[in-house]
Amino acid sequence: MEQHMAKGIIQVKKNVSNIQLVFRVMRSIADGIQSQKLTVNQLAQALDINGTGYLTRAEFNTVCHKLVENIPLEHIRIVTSFFDDRNNGRVSCQEFLRVCLEILN
Repeated sequence: MEQHMAKGIIQVKKNVSNIQLVFRVMRSIADGIQSQKLTVNQLAQALDINGTGYLTRAEFNTVCHKLVENIPLEHIRIVTSFFDDRNNGRVSCQEFLRVCLEILN
């Protein structure tokens, strides 16, 4: 499954240098979602509090720490860069949810 997912994401995210770390962190985040028994709707609402469809880097950091308490800041920065392909300081809630669901399934 990760191999299939990796091929699809790598095609879109060619500039990411440490794709394996991104997958490990996203797996930890997905495990956090499962352990907290969050539904997709609950997670979507928790992510997009202000209704913009995006998380700022600070908001994304907070979300990651709520789902994985001991996640290193450097790992969050790498994952943020993965999702912030336009380098505008925002992470798409929809894309983040899509990757989480892909990992969970």
